Amino acid sequence: MDLPLSTRPVSPADTPHHATAAQKPVWSVRSACPPPLKRREAHDACPLPSAVDRFLTGHLPAGQPRLWREVAKYLVRHRLGEHLEWLSRRSVDRLDKCRDHAELNLRGLRLTVDDLAFLATWVVRGREKVTLKIDLSNNRLGSEHMESVVQLLQDPSVVSLDLSGCGLNKTRIGIVCETMRTNSTLISLVLSSNSCAGSGEAIGWMLRRNTSLVFLELSDCNLGPDSFTHIADGLENNPSLEHLDLSLNRRHREPGRHSRYDTVDAGIAQLALSLRFMPTALRSLDLSGLTLQDGDACLAQVVSMLKGKARIETLRLAHWNPSQTGLQQLGELLISTKTLRHLDLSHVGRGPDQSGLHEGLRQNTSLVTLKLQGWALKAPLAKALEGMLSNERCRLEQLEIGAQSNPPSRSALEPLARAMRENKSLAVFRTFNAEPKPGSTELLTQIEQRVEENWRFLQTLPGSAELAMAKIFAMRLRSTLEEGKERTEFMPTELIKETIHCSSRIDGNSTIRQLAHSFDT
Repeated sequence: MDLPLSTRPVSPADTPHHATAAQKPVWSVRSACPPPLKRREAHDACPLPSAVDRFLTGHLPAGQPRLWREVAKYLVRHRLGEHLEWLSRRSVDRLDKCRDHAELNLRGLRLTVDDLAFLATWVVRGREKVTLKIDLSNNRLGSEHMESVVQLLQDPSVVSLDLSGCGLNKTRIGIVCETMRTNSTLISLVLSSNSCAGSGEAIGWMLRRNTSLVFLELSDCNLGPDSFTHIADGLENNPSLEHLDLSLNRRHREPGRHSRYDTVDAGIAQLALSLRFMPTALRSLDLSGLTLQDGDACLAQVVSMLKGKARIETLRLAHWNPSQTGLQQLGELLISTKTLRHLDLSHVGRGPDQSGLHEGLRQNTSLVTLKLQGWALKAPLAKALEGMLSNERCRLEQLEIGAQSNPPSRSALEPLARAMRENKSLAVFRTFNAEPKPGSTELLTQIEQRVEENWRFLQTLPGSAELAMAKIFAMRLRSTLEEGKERTEFMPTELIKETIHCSSRIDGNSTIRQLAHSFDT
């Protein structure tokens, strides 16, 4: 019987020496740490991290919360090697299916210099022969920790490192960027919620030299327009970066200035200009929550970027403040775009006239995800969404809409209910309202039931482009071999169109897109 994750004593029968081959134990918190000293003689002796030692002995100051409470959820030892005490529970759950990577969740554990050195030593030894995803977020890392951080960045087994909320300043960010210039294995780097003011040049040079990084998160890093410009210059020469998060960057002005934050309009203009004329690998861009002086001008730059050589598929503009002019430009983009798949306009400032945006939504056939949190679902917007969902070429699978203080009325839900009777794509529908208005509960239930049916239908579609193409080609071949039969009997065009247009999981394949275009024309 599997042992619960608790602090109860571990009996000898629970140890790996007494476990049978058919009975693989799940280790308790105490067994998640290295074995007692008398059993450690067969292994290379490693000192216990001070945080682990404090947890096991229970020596914590009065009133202080137990720092290692998360250990009970994530930290489990698995019998794949000698020292896997840093493995997270999620990794252990997946190890039976995939033994090529592990996740080390050390978030907010107040790791000391010795703790981090212990981790770096364990990683460098590389006994487990697996790739590692390490989460060190919310651990205060000073200059004395950086040697161990550099060791982790230089180790080829580390493919993901989260340093968000670690109190890194310009100097420490520079050390990370300098190490990353020669790194060829790290795929994901998270530097969010650090004071990166003035680090734009170092980040830009890192992007120029690095060829492996795919995910880079710089949210809430106090970056200004100059840093945005350096990052834009680095992107022009970067062949690998696909996901960039620059959200919530609000650099404080100098004391005595009239505004609390410095605007990043100039940085947005340079970033959009670089991506417009230089083809890059970037596919996802998060610009939510930026401090802008002229929202319309910045939105015009972003629209021009998307109409150029940029192939952005995911765009987040939450908390922007465009007026009627900006919404009109965004609506024109939604009509013409063929590449934009995911759009987040949550809490966007809306002018009195939204007809331009509504028309863009009505005619759009490319979006898979649309987030309008903070938008009240009123009749004009509902009719625009009705036109969008009623289109047989609609690909929208996820819609999030609603304002907490303004629940939709029955008249606003009726257009959506009509559209959902024939729609076969929408599989996720979320509203952010406290309580529906009287008379609208029945319509909401109908919409949710139809969404549930669509979700079940999407689960039957091929999960990859290869399976989809194999199915299509098999039906095409069968239709040519059957004599005297109508081609549509063995290759139903409508079914293939549903497979292509309804499943975002196979939407990125170029062959699928070409086939979809042939059906559309």
